[in-house]
Amino acid sequence: MASRERVRKAIEFDTPDRIPMFATGETDVVRLSYVDPTGWTPRFRPTGDFRDEWGTVWHTVDDTMGHVRHPAITDITRAGEYVLPDPHLPARWAQFDEQIRQHADRYVVGNAQYLCYDRLAFLLGTAETLEALLLHPAEVQELMDRIVAFELEIVDELAQRGVHGIRFWDDVGGSTGTVMGPATWRAMFKERYARAFAHIRGKGLHVHWHSCGNCLDIMEDLVEVGAEVFSIGEPFMMGVAELAGRFGQRVCFECSPDNRLILSRANRDEINAAVDDLVWRLSSAAGGLILIAAPDNFDCVPTEAQEMAMAAVRRAAGVAPG
Repeated sequence: MASRERVRKAIEFDTPDRIPMFATGETDVVRLSYVDPTGWTPRFRPTGDFRDEWGTVWHTVDDTMGHVRHPAITDITRAGEYVLPDPHLPARWAQFDEQIRQHADRYVVGNAQYLCYDRLAFLLGTAETLEALLLHPAEVQELMDRIVAFELEIVDELAQRGVHGIRFWDDVGGSTGTVMGPATWRAMFKERYARAFAHIRGKGLHVHWHSCGNCLDIMEDLVEVGAEVFSIGEPFMMGVAELAGRFGQRVCFECSPDNRLILSRANRDEINAAVDDLVWRLSSAAGGLILIAAPDNFDCVPTEAQEMAMAAVRRAAGVAPG
């Protein structure tokens, strides 16, 4: 079975021949992103300050994302004056068509990147965003509508280039629940998520949604508005058994053992047991699971843990060691 069909069947519960994987080297899933013309990337930028195309200045001292040093919008009451980037810039898409041709037999996920909360935090700052959600809801909602409009143009560009799914990420999860609380998320974000997800599904593409942290308090809402793949960072933080009981065989999970809880310890037996637990609870013969073992998920854990996770995923997916 071709990789592209294997992933489709896993997402749609149509009985794939094995569990698909997003991995280094041999992989069923490929993620492709558009380019920020300034050269900004989420990781592996030069250290120091870097201004992205949105006008935010970042500061980083290592290979991680770093933090916002100077937000692009310093006064939410004047956000209406802010000019968003052009989603159709040729430089944004110059390499994409060739990249997708190189992976014609794979399931290609188009990274539409940051949806509402993350983009707000990058434009305003994290604390300022949470404050604005409470004190300036009208201005925040107007800005979010403009951000969503930008993202839907990105979706259109990705769709016409032949991707099979669209992945948004919005790191709304904290250690115990959504960082702004479920009531605020429903009041401010849910309708905008629904609009974006309906646009994607209207093009015949799968909706992939990612967040790190604990998002249990809004995951039912996400299913309601059309999420089809939960690409989550910490399934064990939320409880794999609870995820399976509430959402198993309703959505497809794309995940790996948690970086902090499991992989950081680099214990082979624990990693193998965690992968087996994901398979046992979240997958079935019909589908429902994509296993992850790739550098953009594991770059903050020891190299030996990355290698152990890759081996465990290949074993669980029934793929010979690389």
